[in-house]
Amino acid sequence: MSQNNVEGFRLSPQQRHLWSLQQVSVFPIYQVLSTISIKGNLSTEILERAIAHIVRRHEILRTTFLRAPGIKIPFQVVSDAAQFSWQFSDLSNLDHERQRSKLENSFAAERDKRFDLDRGPLLRASLYKLSREYHILLISLPALCGDSLTVLNLTSELGRAYALTLPG
Repeated sequence: MSQNNVEGFRLSPQQRHLWSLQQVSVFPIYQVLSTISIKGNLSTEILERAIAHIVRRHEILRTTFLRAPGIKIPFQVVSDAAQFSWQFSDLSNLDHERQRSKLENSFAAERDKRFDLDRGPLLRASLYKLSREYHILLISLPALCGDSLTVLNLTSELGRAYALTLPG
């Protein structure tokens, strides 16, 4: 797709306000972070496919924010591709204190990590295996794409998508 022929949508008033705040902030982009505790047997491959299914279903999770030359406020461009960042870390061989330390460091690093709003992907999912029966999923997305209610809905939908993706 040529940069000259990109179609997009205007930002909502809330998105425009957030965009303006981000331009004057010295802190990383406003973002939504959520941790989800998962107890029981888990297939990482099925969870990853379930997240991909959700990203395909929701345009805002496939959206990037582009600025045309000379324009201060970007426009939203929705991609057909269901891209998201996926990371898996197996911490099950560490003792509880080292697991806690690794998780705290990983969460702090994610909180400080910037999003590439022009290119994406704007949804990041990191799965941490603490034991065979216990995982923590960290979801991160820019506030331009959602809020705490978005993550609550995403969590609920993720449970349903995971169940539907199970083999058999």
